[in-house]
Amino acid sequence: MKKDIFNGNIKTEYIGYVKVSLIFFVIACLFPCCVFFFVALLYEKVEYAARILMFVMSGVLLVASFLYPLISLWAIKNYDKHPKLAKKLVKEFVFIDFDEKLFQYLIEKGVKEKNKK
Repeated sequence: MKKDIFNGNIKTEYIGYVKVSLIFFVIACLFPCCVFFFVALLYEKVEYAARILMFVMSGVLLVASFLYPLISLWAIKNYDKHPKLAKKLVKEFVFIDFDEKLFQYLIEKGVKEKNKK
Protein backbone atom coordinates (compact mmCIF):
# COMPACT_ATOMS: atom_id res chain seq x y z
CA MET A 1 0.00 0.00 0.00
CA LYS A 2 1.30 3.43 -0.95
CA LYS A 3 2.01 5.90 1.83
CA ASP A 4 -0.46 8.77 1.90
CA ILE A 5 1.43 12.07 2.12
CA PHE A 6 -1.74 13.79 3.32
CA ASN A 7 -2.31 11.50 6.37
CA GLY A 8 -5.76 10.57 5.13
CA ASN A 9 -7.11 14.11 5.44
CA ILE A 10 -7.94 14.49 1.74
CA LYS A 11 -10.76 12.65 -0.01
CA THR A 12 -9.34 10.00 -2.32
CA GLU A 13 -10.97 11.49 -5.41
CA TYR A 14 -9.25 14.84 -4.76
CA ILE A 15 -5.69 13.68 -4.03
CA GLY A 16 -4.66 14.17 -7.67
CA TYR A 17 -6.34 17.57 -7.73
CA VAL A 18 -4.37 18.78 -4.70
CA LYS A 19 -1.07 17.44 -6.06
CA VAL A 20 -1.59 19.08 -9.45
CA SER A 21 -2.66 22.40 -7.93
CA LEU A 22 0.46 22.53 -5.72
CA ILE A 23 2.71 21.67 -8.67
CA PHE A 24 0.92 24.21 -10.90
CA PHE A 25 1.43 26.93 -8.27
CA VAL A 26 5.18 26.26 -8.28
CA ILE A 27 5.33 26.45 -12.07
CA ALA A 28 3.12 29.56 -12.15
CA CYS A 29 5.50 31.31 -9.72
CA LEU A 30 8.78 30.10 -11.19
CA PHE A 31 8.01 31.24 -14.75
CA PRO A 32 7.59 34.97 -13.94
CA CYS A 33 10.42 34.66 -11.42
CA CYS A 34 12.79 33.56 -14.19
CA VAL A 35 11.46 36.21 -16.58
CA PHE A 36 11.97 39.03 -14.07
CA PHE A 37 15.41 37.75 -13.11
CA PHE A 38 16.73 37.40 -16.66
CA VAL A 39 15.24 40.70 -17.85
CA ALA A 40 16.85 42.50 -14.91
CA LEU A 41 20.12 40.68 -15.46
CA LEU A 42 20.49 40.77 -19.24
CA TYR A 43 18.38 43.62 -20.63
CA GLU A 44 20.51 46.79 -20.80
CA LYS A 45 17.79 49.46 -21.11
CA VAL A 46 16.26 48.84 -17.68
CA GLU A 47 16.79 51.64 -15.16
CA TYR A 48 18.61 50.90 -11.93
CA ALA A 49 15.52 51.24 -9.71
CA ALA A 50 13.44 49.03 -12.01
CA ARG A 51 16.25 46.47 -12.06
CA ILE A 52 16.29 46.31 -8.26
CA LEU A 53 12.50 46.00 -8.19
CA MET A 54 12.69 43.10 -10.66
CA PHE A 55 15.29 41.34 -8.53
CA VAL A 56 13.11 41.80 -5.45
CA MET A 57 9.99 40.53 -7.25
CA SER A 58 11.98 37.59 -8.55
CA GLY A 59 13.13 36.74 -5.03
CA VAL A 60 9.64 37.04 -3.57
CA LEU A 61 8.20 34.77 -6.25
CA LEU A 62 11.00 32.25 -5.73
CA VAL A 63 10.39 32.13 -1.98
CA ALA A 64 6.62 31.89 -2.48
CA SER A 65 7.01 29.07 -4.98
CA PHE A 66 8.78 26.94 -2.37
CA LEU A 67 7.06 28.02 0.85
CA TYR A 68 3.40 27.77 -0.22
CA PRO A 69 3.49 24.05 -1.13
CA LEU A 70 5.55 23.19 1.95
CA ILE A 71 3.24 25.11 4.29
CA SER A 72 0.19 23.63 2.54
CA LEU A 73 1.50 20.07 2.97
CA TRP A 74 2.29 20.75 6.63
CA ALA A 75 -1.17 22.22 7.23
CA ILE A 76 -2.88 19.29 5.49
CA LYS A 77 -0.89 16.75 7.51
CA ASN A 78 -1.78 18.59 10.73
CA TYR A 79 -5.40 19.20 9.70
CA ASP A 80 -6.73 18.06 13.08
CA LYS A 81 -4.74 20.81 14.86
CA HIS A 82 -5.03 23.58 12.24
CA PRO A 83 -8.22 23.11 10.20
CA LYS A 84 -8.76 26.83 9.48
CA LEU A 85 -5.25 27.30 8.07
CA ALA A 86 -5.53 24.19 5.91
CA LYS A 87 -8.90 25.26 4.55
CA LYS A 88 -7.51 28.71 3.69
CA LEU A 89 -4.54 27.26 1.79
CA VAL A 90 -6.39 24.49 -0.05
CA LYS A 91 -10.03 24.38 -1.16
CA GLU A 92 -12.40 23.41 1.64
CA PHE A 93 -14.29 20.69 -0.25
CA VAL A 94 -11.23 18.40 -0.58
CA PHE A 95 -11.00 17.60 3.15
CA ILE A 96 -12.53 14.65 4.94
CA ASP A 97 -14.41 16.08 7.89
CA PHE A 98 -14.72 14.32 11.22
CA ASP A 99 -18.18 12.90 10.45
CA GLU A 100 -16.88 11.40 7.22
CA LYS A 101 -13.85 9.94 9.06
CA LEU A 102 -16.14 8.37 11.64
CA PHE A 103 -18.42 7.00 8.93
CA GLN A 104 -15.43 5.62 7.01
CA TYR A 105 -14.09 4.01 10.21
CA LEU A 106 -17.44 2.37 10.93
CA ILE A 107 -17.67 1.02 7.40
CA GLU A 108 -14.14 -0.40 7.55
CA LYS A 109 -14.83 -1.95 10.95
CA GLY A 110 -18.02 -3.52 9.62
CA VAL A 111 -16.18 -4.90 6.60
CA LYS A 112 -13.46 -6.39 8.83
CA GLU A 113 -16.07 -8.00 11.11
CA LYS A 114 -17.85 -9.51 8.09
CA ASN A 115 -14.56 -10.93 6.83
CA LYS A 116 -13.92 -12.56 10.22
CA LYS A 117 -17.25 -14.45 10.09
